[in-house]
Amino acid sequence: MPNMELMTVTLGTGDQVADIRTTWGMDFPPERRWTDGWGVSVELPAVLELIDLARDGVVSLDDVREQLAARAHEIAVENDPGEADPERRARRRCFGDCDTCQAKKPEFEAHHAHAVEQKARHAQPDLYPVSVGGSSLHRVTCWYVQDQVRSVNAGDDPRWPVWRDLRDYAHDGSLTTAFWTQYTALPRHEAASWIGEHTGTRGGKRYRTCKLCDPDLTGLTERT
Repeated sequence: MPNMELMTVTLGTGDQVADIRTTWGMDFPPERRWTDGWGVSVELPAVLELIDLARDGVVSLDDVREQLAARAHEIAVENDPGEADPERRARRRCFGDCDTCQAKKPEFEAHHAHAVEQKARHAQPDLYPVSVGGSSLHRVTCWYVQDQVRSVNAGDDPRWPVWRDLRDYAHDGSLTTAFWTQYTALPRHEAASWIGEHTGTRGGKRYRTCKLCDPDLTGLTERT
């Protein structure tokens, strides 16, 4: 949530503009991310008052700019100590376009493409009756699995900007269910192969079936 507080700007002449309303934590566009004060909003009337002081020759524009930039930096660091660290500061200003993100982008896009494909497959139970995730096996219609794949962003959900998740993946290795899914929907012959691959030489199961949907394994115990 944005944080609102007051600040006082004291200029080199001793003149002050007090009780200036500021806001930290709002979304800011990338175009000015390396300009001093990025991330901090200042009420316009106070800015105009400072400009008037400079216009009237009471203070210099350089002094006004220096003081605004310094106060904005203090506010940013107070609300996010990482702003004092150049690396963390760069991370906060990344919009999925830094070198780290670009290097990880193909990998991220592969995860996303798989998730989109699986969302489509999970909507076709006649073709893909089985869903597997890790060592678990489900009906493709299992409500738990459907709840997971439903959140995949197939380009129709503006709440999930791609650059934000690319940044999180590139810098932190994390992926939301909007761009990744652990579940793979399989046609019957691939499901049979998967079961065979997860069955020991003595017939021991190396997988578990979902207790919520109780998948039907009829005809899937042998590879076809």
